[in-house]
Amino acid sequence: MATRRVPPSTPTPGELTRFNPSEWAAPGETSWQLGFSRWKAARRAWIDQHPDSTLGDLIDVLRVNLLTLQELERWRPSPPQGAVMLVPQPYPPADTRS
Repeated sequence: MATRRVPPSTPTPGELTRFNPSEWAAPGETSWQLGFSRWKAARRAWIDQHPDSTLGDLIDVLRVNLLTLQELERWRPSPPQGAVMLVPQPYPPADTRS
């Protein structure tokens, strides 16, 4: 069944449609990751307040978030993370005073 989509009552701000790291970075930040988190939160808040948005529903927003993240990781990789200890630590010796 075909339905007609009602045009949005409020136009979506341009900064919410496409992620630009320079628009969402706080002073002194060297990575795009915190700005990306702020952008995602702003998009979710926008669709909560404007269900008829051109961003679509939650599934559409999550899909664009994932595609944007993949694009960012491809062209601007995250900084290397610290080493992870994969060898389990030994248990402390058992108390033998019984």
